This record gives sequence, structure tokens and C-alpha cells, in this order.
Amino acid sequence: MNITEMFSKFFNNFRSYASWLIILSILCAFASPYMIILILVVLLLILIYLFKIDFILPATIILFLIFTGQELEKYRSIVNAICILILIILFLKSYGLKFHTYPKVPFQVVYFILFLTFVLFVSSTLSIDLLSTYQSTLRLIVFFIVCYFYYALIQHTNTIHKYLIALFVSVLFIGFSVLIDVYNTGFVLFLIEGTIVRYGGIYENPNYVGLLLLITIPINIALLFGKYKETHPAKIGLLLLLVISVILLLISNSRSSMIGTLVASAVTIAFINRKVFVRFISILALSLVILFFVSEIQDYLSLFLRLERAGNREYFWNAGLEIISDHPYFGVGPELFDRYFFTHMPSLANQLYESSVWSVGRPHPHNFFLLFAAENGVMGFLSAICFFILFFYFAIKTLSIVKHKKLDEYLIVVSSLGIGIGILIRSFFEVTGIITYGFITRDLPFWILFIIILHINKKYSYSIQE
Repeated sequence: MNITEMFSKFFNNFRSYASWLIILSILCAFASPYMIILILVVLLLILIYLFKIDFILPATIILFLIFTGQELEKYRSIVNAICILILIILFLKSYGLKFHTYPKVPFQVVYFILFLTFVLFVSSTLSIDLLSTYQSTLRLIVFFIVCYFYYALIQHTNTIHKYLIALFVSVLFIGFSVLIDVYNTGFVLFLIEGTIVRYGGIYENPNYVGLLLLITIPINIALLFGKYKETHPAKIGLLLLLVISVILLLISNSRSSMIGTLVASAVTIAFINRKVFVRFISILALSLVILFFVSEIQDYLSLFLRLERAGNREYFWNAGLEIISDHPYFGVGPELFDRYFFTHMPSLANQLYESSVWSVGRPHPHNFFLLFAAENGVMGFLSAICFFILFFYFAIKTLSIVKHKKLDEYLIVVSSLGIGIGILIRSFFEVTGIITYGFITRDLPFWILFIIILHINKKYSYSIQE
């Protein structure tokens, strides 16, 4: 089954259960946010029962991504444990204890993981809080094991399609919770104390919503270039999903994710169809002209972009640089940046962070490379660079292999390359979504793409060798 048939089947089933979804929507509209999660989890369990094993694997991805939020935090470890147990059972069912049959990971990836683990272990050993830092290192190791299970359980192309559908379904679940937040505040992004209200739904942090959309929107765009008829259910469904995703991205108002999504989408389109790329750039340029030169909307645009806060980010970068200066070789330890943050911030910046201007959360330098250098020293900085080198090496290599192979695989790899560039740009302003010390909700979507690239590369590399 190719990706066109897979998405057609998905959207046909989606349409056949429309009445049940309408009832579910009505129930959710009058329920509390966490009752919504309960309803969605029950729906997920029903689908698992209906679709049996074919649904279980992507269902674990959905549960990893949507079962979050402060009220659900105490249950999340249980859900994660259940999902990991399911992956172990599926893995053993497929391969048993015959170690020689286990799918091999490219040696470059193995060396990178070993190097990163060693870096974190050294940094943790020399930190002021061994327990917390060792927990971070162990959590990252568990995350890599989970990623290996997903890599090993790709039996055929249909599994890849199911992984992508799981990401899209997660967007719908999370997007639905965001829209409920909007509904509860009056359906509009109205102004409070001179700022625009930002919504994160069950993710709570709008930047995490933007991160997931940065990953799914370019894939969505790429799949629209598949071989569909104009009225094909899959194409209509993808167009509808794209519209919903763009609306959610605007509601989340995550500036770094918006920039990353635009770049990722532009790169994706440029590889697939140059004519469409020229139109895309032309429409984008015209939109920017209208936005920036029509005086009636300039004030609203500056408010939406939160330009008054753009300069404040320099405080966080400087704090990161000062911590690196004080701990250049081994860093302060994984997830310990916040312990040193306020001692390297001027009093004015401290007041800004503690005020309502900044969202509640652990402080970080708003730069992935600065964070890894500050927490893990010069080798941490090197490992951050190595990750992107590794990703782009396999993405470009795989793209050259599949260019004249299957169209759907080419579209997936192209969009993954574009997303990698978008994530790289975002990493200069945010720290999550790449290697967040094993936090599955934040890092799994991007690693799913990396896993898919590695599988496709292995698949065609073996065929070339033969």
C-alpha cells in the first residue's frame, strides 16, 4: 500500500466516523481540559481495540506526545512505562532473543550516541548534583532505546506511513485542546495588558505546539505533491489538515517555530517543484509588504511579534556565555543551567523574568548550542554540532539515493531535510526538540523523522550493495 492509498483509507475512515466525532466534540466543549484528555485516551483505546496490532505501534507515539500537562504529570510515568513495555513486547515478538537478527544502526549514529553519553557522564560526575544529572543521562539512554525500538519495528513502508499519521493525529488532539482554550476565552486572541494571549492547550507551553507544527506542516505540504486527483479524499484531508495546522501555528504565536516552519516549507517546495516555490516566495513577499507597509495593521503586527521583548533575549544569551566562561571544560552539568542562571543576570533582567512578561518555567539561554556548552562544556558544544552534521549527512545521502526511486519516500526525505534546516534555525532561539535529555514529548517527533531517514537509507544502501 503506497502513501496515497494509506492516507485515502485514513481520511475515508475519518469521514465515516464523523457523527461520532461531532458527539465527541460536543462533549469536549463542555468538559474540563483534563476530562478532554480522558475522553481522547478512551477513544484511543477503542481504536486500539478495533485495529489491533496495526494500531498499537503508532498509538504509542500518540500517547507519548499527548499525555502531558501538570495535572497529568503524576500519571505520565505510568503511561510511558506502559508504552515502553508495549514496544519491548512488539520487539521481542518480532526478533526474540536472536541478537544477530536485530537491525543494525549505522556506525556513525552509534559512535555519536556513545560520545554523547560519555560527555554527559563526565559532566554529571563533576557537577554539584550527581543524582539529578545522572537521572538526566539515564533518561536520555532510555530515550535512545525507545528510538531504537521504533527503528527496528519498521517492517515496511506502511509502518513509516503509520508513524507520520500518528504525528498528524497528535496535532489534531493537541490542536483540539488549543481550540478549547480559545473557546473558553471567547474564540478570539484578545489583548490583555498589552500582550496577545498565547495558547498551548494540553502542552501548556505554546512553543512546544509550534515545535510539533514545524515538523508536521512541511511533511503535510510535501505529501500534497503526491499523485492525487483533485477530488481525492487524501488530498482534501491533507489540505484541511494544513489549514488547521497553520491556524494553530498562528494561535501558538511561537516566533522561532514560525520562522523555522517558513524556511522548512520553502526548502521542501524548492526541491519538489521550482515553479510552485517561486509562487510561494512571491505570495510570501507580497504578504510581508502588506503587513509591514499598511499602517492600520502595523501596531497589531508588532504586538503579535512581541517586538518589545526581542531585545531582552540578549540577557539570556549573555548569561549562557558567562556560565560557559566560568565552566568552559566540563560545564555545570545536565539540566543545571537554572541553578547558575540568576547569578549571571543583571537585577533588571531578574525582575523581567519574575514578572508576567515571561512565561513560567525553568530559565534557559534560548539557544541550543549555548545550553549544551554551558551544561556540558566544550565537548557538549561539539556534540551539539555533531548531531546536525550527522542528520544532514544522512538526509542528503538518502535524498540522493531515493531521488529516482519511490515518490512517496522522496517526498518524506525532502520534507525531513527541510525540517532539519528549520529546526537548526529554531535552535538558535530555543533549546527543545533536539536532545532535551530524553524528554519524549519534546524530542520524539524530530527523532521519528531521523529514524525514518536511517531506515530508508539502509533499505536502498543494501539494495545497491546487492
